[in-house]
Amino acid sequence: MTKRAAGSATAANAAGDARLAAFLSPRGWQFGVLGAAFTLLAAGGALVTHLIGIARDGVIPNMIDFRVFWGAGRLAVEGTPLASFDMTQLAGAAGLAADHYLPWLYPPAMLMAVTPLGLMSFSMAWVLFTLLSVLAFALAVRPFTAGVLPVWLGFGLAPACLPALLLGQNTLLWVAGLLAALAALRSDLAILAGVLIGLLTIKPQAGLLIPFALLGMGAWRTILAACVTTVLLAGLPTLVYGTAYWSTMIEAAGLQADLVFGQAGNITLLSSPFSLLAGFGVPLGSAMAVQWVMTALCALFVLIVWRARVSDDLKAAALFCAIPLALPYFWYYDAVFLAVAALFLFRAGALRPQLPDLGLLALLWLGAAPVSIGRLVGGTSEVSARILVVPVALAALVLCLSVVMRRAAPTPEPNV
Repeated sequence: MTKRAAGSATAANAAGDARLAAFLSPRGWQFGVLGAAFTLLAAGGALVTHLIGIARDGVIPNMIDFRVFWGAGRLAVEGTPLASFDMTQLAGAAGLAADHYLPWLYPPAMLMAVTPLGLMSFSMAWVLFTLLSVLAFALAVRPFTAGVLPVWLGFGLAPACLPALLLGQNTLLWVAGLLAALAALRSDLAILAGVLIGLLTIKPQAGLLIPFALLGMGAWRTILAACVTTVLLAGLPTLVYGTAYWSTMIEAAGLQADLVFGQAGNITLLSSPFSLLAGFGVPLGSAMAVQWVMTALCALFVLIVWRARVSDDLKAAALFCAIPLALPYFWYYDAVFLAVAALFLFRAGALRPQLPDLGLLALLWLGAAPVSIGRLVGGTSEVSARILVVPVALAALVLCLSVVMRRAAPTPEPNV
C-alpha cells in the first residue's frame, strides 16, 4: 500500500469512527443498553431454564443444536471419531431423540476443536461454549466501535445474536474470526489475517465469498497465508482421524443436502433466496438456478467493491451484506451477519441517524431474533425466518451497491 493510499484509508476509518459519535445521544445509549440487556436476559434466561430442566429430568431439549458438537466430542474422546457421522451412535452420545435428525457435517479440524468439550458434562460444556462465543464476538466487534460504549454494547450483544446463542451454534465464533481478520487487514497485518481466514475453513461454506474479496484487493500475502493455514488445518487432523474421514463427511453432506434442499419449501428456518423462492412455490430446480445466479452476482459484487477505491467500512459492509444472499445453505441463526453489516453500513455513512435509514438499521440489528422469541414463547414457531432475513439482506445489499456506485465513480474534471 502506498503512503497516499494508506493516508486515505486512515482518514476514511477516522471518518467512520466519527460517525459513531451519534450513538452518544440519549437515544443511542438506550439502543446500546436496552439491546444488550434484551439479548442477555433472553439468552441467559433460556440457558438457565434449560440447565434446570436438564438437571431435574436428565433430558436435553431437542432445540439445542450444541448437542451435536458435544456428542461428536464425546465420540472422539472414546476413540470412535467416524461414529459422529452415524446418526444412531451420535444420537446415543448426544442424547438426541431417535426421530430427531441433526447430523455432524464438519471437517476434522472442527472435530478436534470440540473434542475437549466431550470431556465435560453437557451443561458445563454448553455454558463454557456460550461464554466463549459471547466473549469472542464482543472482543472482535470492539475495534470497530471507536470506544463508543453504546455501540459496543448494542452491536456486540445485538439481538441478531440470539438465535445462535439459544441453539448453541458456532456462528458467533466464526463471525468473530472474520472480524478479527478484517481488523488485521486494516492494521496491515497481512499474514495474521491470512491465518485467521484459514482457521475459518472449519465451517468452509460460510467463507465462500472471502477469496473474491482478497483477490479484489490483491492481498497476495494474505491469500498465501490462508492457503497454508487451510492445508495444515486439513492435513494435521487427517493424520489423527485418517483419510476415510473425508469420504464419510462428503457422503453425509450429500445426504443432508438432498434432504434439506428437497424439502426447502417447507423448512421455514432456512433463510436463503433459494428457500424463499421454494417457499413461494417456485420449482426447486428453478429456485436453485436463481440462487446460483445470485451467488455469482454476489461474488462479482464483492470482487468489484474490494477492488474499488472505497472505504474499508464499505468493503466490509459489502461482504457482510452479500454472504447471506450467496449461500443456499443459510440458516436463521446465521443472521448475525446482518447486524455486523448494519454496523459497517453506518460507519461508511450509507446508513444515517435519520428515518428511514434507522428502520433498515433496526431490521438488520434484529436479524432473526423475532423467530427465536416466537419459538421460546410457543405458538409462533412457524414464523418464516426467510421472509425476515432475505428481503432485509437484499435491501442492505442494494443500499451498499448504490453507495459504492456513487463513491467509486470518477470525479469529473472541471472545465478550464
